Amino acid sequence: MSHFLSYFRFRLRMVRHGLAIRRSDFIKSLFLPAFFLVVGSCMFVFLFKAFRFFQSFDLVGEILIGKLLALIFFIFFLFLVLSNINGVIKWFLTQEDLSFLLTNPVSTSTLFWTRSVEALLESSWAFLLFSIPVLMAYYTALFTFKPSFLLSILLLLPYALIPYGVAFLIVIVLARFLSPRLIKRAFSLLFVLLSAALVILFRAMEIEKLARPESFAYVYDYVRYLSIPAHPLLPTHLFLKVVVFLAKGGEPNVLIDLGLYLSYAGAVLTLAYWTSEAFYLRSYMNALVSSRTAKGDPLGSALKFIPERSRFLVLKEAKNLKRDPKEWSQVLLVFALIFVYVYNFKSFPRDRTALPGVFLESLLAFLNMGLLTFVVGAISVRFAYPSFQLEGRPFWLVLTAPVDVKQIYYGKLTFYVVISLVLALTLNCLSNHFIASPSFLYYLSFGYIILAALVCPVMAFYFGTRNINLREAPNPYGGLGGLLTMLSILSFTLCTLALLGWSSYAILVQSTAGLRIATELLVRFGATCGMVLVGSFVFMHAMRVKTVKQLKRIEL
Repeated sequence: MSHFLSYFRFRLRMVRHGLAIRRSDFIKSLFLPAFFLVVGSCMFVFLFKAFRFFQSFDLVGEILIGKLLALIFFIFFLFLVLSNINGVIKWFLTQEDLSFLLTNPVSTSTLFWTRSVEALLESSWAFLLFSIPVLMAYYTALFTFKPSFLLSILLLLPYALIPYGVAFLIVIVLARFLSPRLIKRAFSLLFVLLSAALVILFRAMEIEKLARPESFAYVYDYVRYLSIPAHPLLPTHLFLKVVVFLAKGGEPNVLIDLGLYLSYAGAVLTLAYWTSEAFYLRSYMNALVSSRTAKGDPLGSALKFIPERSRFLVLKEAKNLKRDPKEWSQVLLVFALIFVYVYNFKSFPRDRTALPGVFLESLLAFLNMGLLTFVVGAISVRFAYPSFQLEGRPFWLVLTAPVDVKQIYYGKLTFYVVISLVLALTLNCLSNHFIASPSFLYYLSFGYIILAALVCPVMAFYFGTRNINLREAPNPYGGLGGLLTMLSILSFTLCTLALLGWSSYAILVQSTAGLRIATELLVRFGATCGMVLVGSFVFMHAMRVKTVKQLKRIEL
């Protein structure tokens, strides 16, 4: 127990020291908690209205709400297992201070409990943060709020302990035979595949049909879609039984369910502890001696048609992404995003709106341009924003070599601009096929999308190098700089589309009506396009110059 307390006292001193050093960044550090608080509040409002809406269905409302709640926590459980696998690998097998701790007179049991607390907090904080709004929305939407509902928050801790124990068992057993890097890559890929499958599944279900009275014929299909693996002894089932009891009461066997639920958490954690005592040291030694086998470079052979200097830069960028599974595996999410994006326009109920045809077509075309900019911006933040941060400490070799930093910057920029252009033009072609927009807006959308594909990577590189620290690992979620990038892209989108919409709508109305387009309208449209182009290129030039200066001032 003394070792346990000493360890966390030391960790607390590290946190205090870090806060003292970054006292000037205190306001920035409050930005992310405020952001997640806003996201949690939005989740609460959305689910509150959804539960209230489903409650209005006389016969099946309560069934749909129960199925939806079970599905949410079942998905939470799966993601908790995958998240905890990465946490266990980090804190038990690859953390740099493990060699120091294991050479001190510290027992493996003390190491298990201390590292378990850290791994659990790091892997489950998002679950704890986002599951509270789900429970509160369920209680307040269907029942009169009572203080006893707050007891359900305490049930979230055993619910987080069960997937942690499962993940610990999987990692320690597999680490006896496989390297941690291979385990992490395999489960990271599984994590992204599951995320992409869920995105596609929820969109393909077309749950918005339930908002129409004639859709009650689909209720059976939705109940079937929302079904999850169910058994009276599964932890998810037991957890929800206790949650429903706190809301409605009248469950005679709730103490048995609660006892089984808590016993699951205790049993899984005990089994994880026994596994740690039996296999941990051997698994850690296997992690130390495991190595990768050098393989050929098929990508380099496939890209021989590219000039040599450019080819090496492309290969380096590809290897930077391939080095970390959190980077390359999320390409699958891009394809899921493409499917959802195109499917939204395909299933848009155009026949159910009373808006004029010209206005609706214009609205859909400009909405398509705005959403495309958001998609390209999100891809830029995810991949272009951390590009220089991914270089890590070896980047000093480049900065001290007789190589112009501007050349590296423009090479990276070209790489990501090409990717953005291919993605944006593909999505624009597919979405315009289903929108059937007028030819005038069709060609205007292509011009705007090309401009957006140029602007988004430039913004991402500017904010990605603003406070770059090569000694730290890149934040996979972008952090404060990623949020600022998206806000800047949003501002650019709103300003540009407002100007283009103001100058082009009158032209569209007259051309659709078969009238001769007034000269002043064409002049106004041309002047607006010129102003947008000049402003965008001046803005990009300023950001490019500033980014190159920031790269030259990087501290090694």
